Amino acid sequence: MLKQLMTHAAETNMMLVGDADFCHYLKSSKIVMDLYTSPDEALRIPESTILTPNIMEFKRIWNSLYSEDYDPEYSLIDLYESLSEDIGELDLSLSISQDVTRVANSLNGATILKKGLVDVISDGNRVFYVKTKGSLKRCGGQGDVLAGTIGTYAYYAKLVKENEETVLESFTKEENPLLLAAVAGSVITRMA
Repeated sequence: MLKQLMTHAAETNMMLVGDADFCHYLKSSKIVMDLYTSPDEALRIPESTILTPNIMEFKRIWNSLYSEDYDPEYSLIDLYESLSEDIGELDLSLSISQDVTRVANSLNGATILKKGLVDVISDGNRVFYVKTKGSLKRCGGQGDVLAGTIGTYAYYAKLVKENEETVLESFTKEENPLLLAAVAGSVITRMA
């Protein structure tokens, strides 16, 4: 069933939003041989996929894709304190940017929203962060709210892009609507 969904999504450019267990399931399921051939090749998931792993789920994805263990070379507290704005773009030379873009590129350009003290979001080409203050602790079900919010924004952004409407001055044909939707979903969910 999942193989048919993935094939249909790829053929129709249907958007998929899933948590990291989605990727973990693919790796451990019987359909994995059709979708994943070696750690150096892209997992054949549709490009129009958004994954929302937390740090442990991200580590599990990393360890399933690469031979080296995930061992971040940065402190999220230091990153949080170094960022003056609540939302912005990160330099691609930062190790946190490189980690998230590497996973996104290995997953066929899927958009990755790595949740944490600072949410880091990448489609493999650009990296954004969201550190908008919200609840001190994420509650149960908040990931479901995040996925639904991102799905709504992704659909709207895709329609805007397809219809060439100018809703945002910065929204151009070159922008990835899934990346923008993930940023918007992160901000709204943090504020909820």
